[in-house]
Amino acid sequence: MQIQNNRPLMVRSYITQSGGEYHFAGLDPDDDYQLRAEYDGLWSHTRTFSRFDSGSNRKVNLTIRLGR
Repeated sequence: MQIQNNRPLMVRSYITQSGGEYHFAGLDPDDDYQLRAEYDGLWSHTRTFSRFDSGSNRKVNLTIRLGR
């Protein structure tokens, strides 16, 4: 799991829990973030969440397609 913000450009990597859940603490509410997941060399699409999204508890679901 990687999360990246735009100011300053910083990428953080995290390992999810066994069920795939993740939680990021200490994010700047005045910034935008790109989020993507990786499993066994395969990446999900990048999802963006914005400071303009409502609520402090945002949920972003990411999907990685395995095989064809």
